[in-house]
Amino acid sequence: FLQQDGVNWLYRAGDYEAYQRLFARSFTPVWYPLLQQRKIQDTLHIIESQIPCFVLSCRPDMGAVELIKHEIDSLKEQDLQCQSYY
Repeated sequence: FLQQDGVNWLYRAGDYEAYQRLFARSFTPVWYPLLQQRKIQDTLHIIESQIPCFVLSCRPDMGAVELIKHEIDSLKEQDLQCQSYY
């Protein structure tokens, strides 16, 4: 999730916050209950799948890019450590 700020910072959203942000940013017609239910299921599936959701608050500069790159590199390193453990 991207938002503008005067400083660059990044954090991984918890499940509840990620659900709220994903749900609020997806659109389904309120007059179609089946699609509303599908929206809830899909949002829960994303959260339960452990797909990481991050909040990036940043200035439009290279510092934001470097912050994201550092986080991606950290995630890759963690993934490699988990793979070598198994």
